[in-house]
Amino acid sequence: IIGGANNLLVSPTPPPLAMLGKAFDFIRLERNVLHVGGATPSGKILSFAKKHDLSSFELMQKLPGTLGGMIAMNAGLKEWEIFNNLIAIRTEHGWVEKSQIEHGYRFAKIEGVIYEATFTCQNGFDENLLSMFKKMRDNQPKEPSAGSCFKNPVGHFAGKLIEEAG
Repeated sequence: IIGGANNLLVSPTPPPLAMLGKAFDFIRLERNVLHVGGATPSGKILSFAKKHDLSSFELMQKLPGTLGGMIAMNAGLKEWEIFNNLIAIRTEHGWVEKSQIEHGYRFAKIEGVIYEATFTCQNGFDENLLSMFKKMRDNQPKEPSAGSCFKNPVGHFAGKLIEEAG
């Protein structure tokens, strides 16, 4: 299963691939809990949060991808991560609470496909934080690249290893 294919390198002879359908592209607010489908693009989540004055989703400014992929890699910027307000995820194995998921910097150990996730919500969308994230992301390279989707192996830098490999 692949997400929106934003951070995907594909072999010339790829294995069979599948994507979540539009049924998994949804956002629903119930009291102070936000339900988001695994195929929901980050921009859609950001727009919803801004429209409904919800804080903690500003980090999605210029962040490519869909929710499932962002959770799978614990996407974010510096100390702001998708896991910060995560409550639980729903996979083919059922609901899994955040406390049961091993995760860290740009890492989450998740078995299965992420169909949906829930997040705690508070009012107070922060335009200053949004602007800060935009500035930080505007400093990233504009050319197509694999960016920082590769985790640095211990004692090495992924970019250097990729360049050396040709």
